[in-house]
Amino acid sequence: MINFLVIGDVIGRPGRNILTEGLSILRSQKKIDILLVNGENVAGGFGITRKTYSYLVDKLGVDVITLGNHWHDKPEVDELTSLEDSRLVVPYNAKGIKEGVSAGVGYRIFTTRQGLQYVVMNVLGKVFMNPETRSPFESVELMLQDPVVQKVAIKLLDVHAEATSEKQGMGFYFASRCSIIYGTHSHVPTSDERILEDHAGFITDIGMTGGYDSVIGMKKSRAIERMLSGTHNKLEPSKKDGWLCALYCSVEEDGRCSKIERIQMRLSNLQ
Repeated sequence: MINFLVIGDVIGRPGRNILTEGLSILRSQKKIDILLVNGENVAGGFGITRKTYSYLVDKLGVDVITLGNHWHDKPEVDELTSLEDSRLVVPYNAKGIKEGVSAGVGYRIFTTRQGLQYVVMNVLGKVFMNPETRSPFESVELMLQDPVVQKVAIKLLDVHAEATSEKQGMGFYFASRCSIIYGTHSHVPTSDERILEDHAGFITDIGMTGGYDSVIGMKKSRAIERMLSGTHNKLEPSKKDGWLCALYCSVEEDGRCSKIERIQMRLSNLQ
């Protein structure tokens, strides 16, 4: 059995500080074998940099980092994705993937300290997002048909999507073939964690790790000003009311999720 802790979208420095504080508590309370983080907002709310990647991997011991629609906001992601021991997984159907960068696009296969392999897959939703995005259903189907992926029993899928209906549809459609299917991107936690088809741990959206005195992680005054004026003023991560949102799942060696728990911690260290 493998115990996975999956952290929702980490929003800028406040999110990193909350994650640091929360992990010290969770590691004393739970047996965590593998730690996954959605890191598409980890650098100032937009993308990932060498510095923030190193913080997650080297300082916090993150095993896998999935991304999302902001995957290429910082161009150095190409270098990070190509590292021999890279932990990054870029969405399979992301538009504009740099030609020649194939490692870690869509999925990566990792091995636990006990020698068990697991696959982490990442796709973008299509509903209410970029209309040119290829179908996430077709994208996951293609990954699951890969002979290399088929050999691995334990499969995790990050569905980075806007619409709850699309994330739930993905959950039911792939439940018998994935171990954990979780939604990210909308930054609002849902309370519908459950095991689908007696196989896949599922939640529509884990929620973000950041300041919740905000509009989806960003200072509310600036976000509301955008809505009122229609201008694109610069957004900045909120430093108030810190929450860590996560999913804790136990997965058997045959790929079946046997336990699922939603975690929401209110913490203080946002500065």
